[in-house]
Amino acid sequence: MIHVTIVGEGMLREQCVDFVSKSKLTDVVHFKNWIFNKENFYKQIDVFCLPSIYEAFGLVLGEAAVFGLPGIATNVEGIPEVIDDGRTGFLIDAKDYMELAKKDTNLCE
Repeated sequence: MIHVTIVGEGMLREQCVDFVSKSKLTDVVHFKNWIFNKENFYKQIDVFCLPSIYEAFGLVLGEAAVFGLPGIATNVEGIPEVIDDGRTGFLIDAKDYMELAKKDTNLCE
């Protein structure tokens, strides 16, 4: 079973929490605030996804790569400079959640 951990305190967090609750997904979708022990966090996950609409640098993808995690991210702003599509991770179009789910599922099988 795939579990999703959403990290951060962005302006859409409450909408996400409400959506997960209303969709009865609280058993598989978990929320965390700021991660202080990054090494511990990265060692607990299998795939790192960054579905940002705006992302100037995407440095967090490099962090995840240090721990050997494949990355899936949107093809926006600075992210393509960090991920070489198909080689060091996968790029998807912004808001293409079906493709994100497909890539994530394939990596987790």
